[in-house]
Amino acid sequence: MCIRDRGLVEGRVDPRKSTLSHAVLSGTVPEDGRFVVAADAALEGADAIVEGTPLIAVSDPAGSWILPDVPAGPATLRIQRSGYASRTMAINVPTDDTLAVDVSLEAAPVYVDFSNPVGWTEVNDSTVVGTWTFGNPFETLLNGVTFQTGDDHTPGADSACAVTGNFTDGVDDADVDDGATRLLSPVYDLSGMSAPHVLYYRWYANEKPLDPWEVEVSSDGGTSWILIETTVADERFWKGVDVDLTAML
Repeated sequence: MCIRDRGLVEGRVDPRKSTLSHAVLSGTVPEDGRFVVAADAALEGADAIVEGTPLIAVSDPAGSWILPDVPAGPATLRIQRSGYASRTMAINVPTDDTLAVDVSLEAAPVYVDFSNPVGWTEVNDSTVVGTWTFGNPFETLLNGVTFQTGDDHTPGADSACAVTGNFTDGVDDADVDDGATRLLSPVYDLSGMSAPHVLYYRWYANEKPLDPWEVEVSSDGGTSWILIETTVADERFWKGVDVDLTAML
């Protein structure tokens, strides 16, 4: 469990200058090694997203983020970061003016960065190659462009993530073939939560749209499963996915 605490996100929307700037996020690491929020430290790697648009910015090591070309009018701003409960808020971006946005982020009760994936297991078809593993991903290239990333998503010294087909060979030799590989989380108790969400980041490189990415949840110990995300889209970037699990209570 992460200690519950709060951090501050500050942002500005200025359509005249086509920027959203001066966001400050705060973070630190407590004694137990889990990530929680504290004052007077910048939080790197938070997403500032204008929902329904392609506008997204990621905070830098100083905690600042910039969103260009924010259109005037009603909008929904979402701030999300690994280890925190995502926040969404309705905003009204004025014409030729500046809108200041202050947001408080609350640390998530559970946070896993795969540097120490206690309780996580893999279940594989007997014939599959390119199974899940934990560690520093090896970069692979396709036509000189990054296919599998060589970096995990979480900022900081730790470089571990969950990755499939983690070989130094080429794209065709370092992929998932001849079956399915599944990564199972431990069981999490949601009974004390009023509006539980799961937020995860994925890098899904799929040269040929044949193999689907699927994420499922179960509320009965794995007897039945509910699909919460599926795609065959080739998305070679760290994409954050936030899913409301309130219906699972």
